[in-house]
Amino acid sequence: VVYHGGIDGDVYVSQDEGKSWSRATDIPSGELEVMMLIKHSFDNRYAFALTTGTTHYRNEDRGKTWRSFEVPAPPSTHKKPLSFHSD
Repeated sequence: VVYHGGIDGDVYVSQDEGKSWSRATDIPSGELEVMMLIKHSFDNRYAFALTTGTTHYRNEDRGKTWRSFEVPAPPSTHKKPLSFHSD
């Protein structure tokens, strides 16, 4: 289970169905605020933490580890910033 703390901008992960929570330490706290957490529509192993900047984070193992990636511009807040295909 993955949760986005809207006030502090941090991402929290539970590996025991929400009984205990810990901050996703692969995502630096306080440097770039995570503005949205997006789960993959077709594969629940994947999630994306989009920040207010151009560095974002991708997860491929249900919240255990997060890997950063760069894009040339910050994400849009007016439309869906990511879309997924089933294949």
